Amino acid sequence: MTLPTSPALTYSIGRVDHPPTYYEVLTPAAGSTKPPVVMIHGGAHTGACYLATPDGRQGWGHVFVAQGYQVVVPDWPGLGRSGYIPLAETSGEVIVAGLGEVLTALAGPAIVLTHSMSGAYGWKLLERHGERITKLIAVAPAPPATFRGRRRLSARPSTR
Repeated sequence: MTLPTSPALTYSIGRVDHPPTYYEVLTPAAGSTKPPVVMIHGGAHTGACYLATPDGRQGWGHVFVAQGYQVVVPDWPGLGRSGYIPLAETSGEVIVAGLGEVLTALAGPAIVLTHSMSGAYGWKLLERHGERITKLIAVAPAPPATFRGRRRLSARPSTR
């Protein structure tokens, strides 16, 4: 598979130790004055889903770099390139702790973009690291963990 071409950029990797969390940083070659965008993948994915599409097109990471943003793409602790954590020790709390450490490792506040299952983690990150987040963008997000509302998936109005 050939990776899609992208605008000139510098590429680096980072890792926080506890919990072990791997991340990649894509920076426009000319630098950026915009806040970085931290793209957090959903369940059953890794951060690689933001780098290229299955059919070989550029992923969102490269699209944002082309618009002048630095992009940070982590893998959740215990998944992908972040390293092994026993399943019994993996929880939402551990994942949020690792992602929070990634935010703390950045030079300044960031835009956080979540997708699907990571939507719930985005809300928790905002609660715990709000000073490190300038904006939260949630794409098809899971609801906050405190949401306990009943959902009705009917096209017909309820007769209750």
